[in-house]
Amino acid sequence: MEAHMGRRTMARAIRLLQILRLLKDRPHSVAELAAACGVSERTARRDLLDLQGEPIYAPLLRREERTTRWRFLGDCP
Repeated sequence: MEAHMGRRTMARAIRLLQILRLLKDRPHSVAELAAACGVSERTARRDLLDLQGEPIYAPLLRREERTTRWRFLGDCP
């Protein structure tokens, strides 16, 4: 069970980095992020909230237009 949890944690960490890199390039909607990462929109929204909270505090900008788009304002690792 521990190995399984380790793989899930690693996959999530990789996905969070992927989201930051995507948002650094240009603004993306939740649907675009979900499609690019191969997850549901609900998971993509949760990831965006997690990136903004402890311990990461990623500087994300949420722009309300016809479609809400997100942008990363910091430096990518």
